[in-house]
Amino acid sequence: MSLSKETKKFRINMLILVIEALLPFLLLFALRNDYTILGRIISAILVLGIIYLVVFK
Repeated sequence: MSLSKETKKFRINMLILVIEALLPFLLLFALRNDYTILGRIISAILVLGIIYLVVFK
């Protein structure tokens, strides 16, 4: 059973939205516990995800 192309795209977009919604909490945890490298990585992922959602959605 194959999913249609639109269904796959919808699922990928929803997965990205869920991840983008949860990353700020992980960023807050990283910054509160002085994990600066993890905070930088999460910030970069957040920015790239927002750019992806704005440009490609």
